[in-house]
Amino acid sequence: MKQPLSAFTAGIVSPAGCVAEELFPPAVAALESYGIKVKLFSTPGINPRAPHKYLAADDEQRAAELTEAWMDSEVSLIICARGGYGSARVLPLLDWELLRTREMTVAGFSDITALHWAMMRQNAGDVLSAPMLNFFGRGLDDLSRETFFNSLQKKEVTIELPSFNGGKVSAHPLAGNLTVAASLAGTAYFPDTAGKIIILEDVGEHPYRIDRMLMQLLLA
Repeated sequence: MKQPLSAFTAGIVSPAGCVAEELFPPAVAALESYGIKVKLFSTPGINPRAPHKYLAADDEQRAAELTEAWMDSEVSLIICARGGYGSARVLPLLDWELLRTREMTVAGFSDITALHWAMMRQNAGDVLSAPMLNFFGRGLDDLSRETFFNSLQKKEVTIELPSFNGGKVSAHPLAGNLTVAASLAGTAYFPDTAGKIIILEDVGEHPYRIDRMLMQLLLA
C-alpha cells in the first residue's frame, strides 16, 4: 500500500560511525521538508577521535540504540546516520528473535551492508539500500532523492542499466558494499545469494583488491 511521506517517522541511529554535529540540523531539516518526521536516537556531535575513535559509541550502546529505535511504536523507518565501520560488531549483540516481532525498514548502505545482510539471513525487517543521514545534510542529487522516496512509498522504481549479454533476467536484488560483503563471507550473517542479482559498490579500491575480494566471495 502506498503511503505519503508524512506517514513516516524516521528513527536516526548510528550502528557504525558518527556524523559531524554540523550536519545534523540541515539533514533533519531536509527530511522534515518532505514531510518525514524525525526522531533522533543518535547523539549529535560525538567526537570521532575520542573516546571511541572510528565508532559512534561502544558496541553495546550502538546495539541498544538500534533495538530501541526498532521497537519504538512511533518509528516506522530507520535511517542510519552514516557508514564508516562498525556495523558488524553489533550483530552478535542483537536479539534477532525480538527484532523479528516487528516489521521495520532500515535504510543505509556502505558499512550498513553488514546489518542489511544479517537482517536478510535472520529474516528480520526489510532492507533499503539508500542514502544515509549525512548525505541529506550535504544535499542529495535528484535521482537519489527521487528513487529513495519512491521506494519508501512502494512506487515503481526503474533505473536503466547497460546490458552486457543482451538477455533479460528477473530476480531479487542483493545490494551491498564489496569490502563488507567479503568480510562477512563464512560468517553466520552471510545471506543466501542463490538466484539473486548481486549489486556491489565500493570506492577508492585498487583493481587487484577488487579482484581479490570478488575471488573471496566466489570461493566462499
